[in-house]
Amino acid sequence: MSTAAPAPPQRHAFVLLPQFPLLGLAGAREALAAANEVLEQAAYASLVITPDGQPARASCGTRVAADAALATMGAAAIGAPRLPAEAAAHLRLAPGEAVRSAAFAPAGANA
Repeated sequence: MSTAAPAPPQRHAFVLLPQFPLLGLAGAREALAAANEVLEQAAYASLVITPDGQPARASCGTRVAADAALATMGAAAIGAPRLPAEAAAHLRLAPGEAVRSAAFAPAGANA
């Protein structure tokens, strides 16, 4: 009989930029929540990150609160692998910093 503590949840960070698609965020977070229910444990967790830590407005107008600002998050904090340099530059991350998932605003979108 094992008495080992359960593994910490696998964390997924969603970087929200102005005019992000709300359906993409909701679907991804619902999938993680459903997996936790099926597994009957908190195997997955998610974080909402915005560039400045302020709420982000979706393309439909809904505002979503942030858990943290992108500038304060590092790859180690969210347990993420490295992004390719061109993706990191697009997200304004320092080389070596990364997120597992991101929602990108359409080109030319305004806040």
